[in-house]
Amino acid sequence: MFCTECGAQMPEGARFCTVCGAKMVEEDDIAGTPAPVTPADAAAGATPTPSAAAPDPQTAGVPEQPQKRSRAPLIAAVVAGVAVLGVGIAAIATSGFGLLGFGGQQAGQTSVRAVDRTATSGDAALNTTVTPADTGQDTDAAGEGMTGADAATSGAASSSPEPRRAPSTISPDLSSQSDREVINTFVTNFSEVNEGLSARSHFTREDASDPATLAEMIVFLERHMSGNQNAHIETVGADDPFAAEGYQFRCDADYFCGLVYKYFGVNVTPDQLGYEHSSGGRGTVSDGWFYYGFGSDAWFASQGVANVTSLVDTGGNLFDVTFDVYRPSGNVAPAEIKLRVYGWPLADMLDAVGASDTPIYSGTATLEAYYDEGELAFHLYRMN
Repeated sequence: MFCTECGAQMPEGARFCTVCGAKMVEEDDIAGTPAPVTPADAAAGATPTPSAAAPDPQTAGVPEQPQKRSRAPLIAAVVAGVAVLGVGIAAIATSGFGLLGFGGQQAGQTSVRAVDRTATSGDAALNTTVTPADTGQDTDAAGEGMTGADAATSGAASSSPEPRRAPSTISPDLSSQSDREVINTFVTNFSEVNEGLSARSHFTREDASDPATLAEMIVFLERHMSGNQNAHIETVGADDPFAAEGYQFRCDADYFCGLVYKYFGVNVTPDQLGYEHSSGGRGTVSDGWFYYGFGSDAWFASQGVANVTSLVDTGGNLFDVTFDVYRPSGNVAPAEIKLRVYGWPLADMLDAVGASDTPIYSGTATLEAYYDEGELAFHLYRMN
């Protein structure tokens, strides 16, 4: 016979299970306790069935063992719990949350919290696009409820941050005389004139599609070309119909569009060169020529010379720079300064242009490095 509670095999006639202590159930018990015999049944010779088994002579006088709860339901519950836990662990391991350190995540998910930052001078560029983890705090657009770097970057996290920049493949070096020459010359281009975009202006490449910003870029290039005696400039002749309209100069429109790209990394077409500037200058395009007039002869080449004092790689061949601008004491035109001077040590450069060692102003910029026919060159990405 077997225990009906735990299933252990018992000797025939055993009253209690020797494993779990449960009272053994006999066949009559399993069939159920019959109803009491009625007088009619007794008259018919029926024998009443006792409601409880008669005492076993072998166990007479032995106190009955208390009945124990079966462990079978408990074992089943534990097995079921382990199964559920296993499913939960598997779900966590593949859900991308990384709570158990498996590191596996589905495409488009992230297992860490990171901060999106746009690098400025002295910072390495991270610009990581991630979804911040839930901190359990309610925050508003101003980052209320957050502290430190979290609050400072909450706006960036809620908007669409820039993608991560690839590592730079170009490494300009301020300690290299040739690199210093290129960097200082490029920044000096924006400190030579006092109209249009200059080293004191606020500019980002994202604003280049704005007509007013594009006009400042065009005016800068006009003044820059004149100050450096660019050979592509032609004076508008008296017999040219545009002379009567006040246009003083012209150059090939495609060439001028190429200059916009050379200095700013922005592609424009000739039909975008038409403008009117607050200084009275204006431009138009006709027959493949870009006509322009300064509107006033008041502008001049102030010839500030720039010296870059720091350069920080922020990835994607973008470099944050700080610079000081010095003004020569004499009336020196940009075209009169040899480019090699910009690569000299500061004291030698200032001596060559006749400038004092006191800057007239300082600024910051982000430059995009590239190679122009194998030579280091830069586009302006941001100014101040």
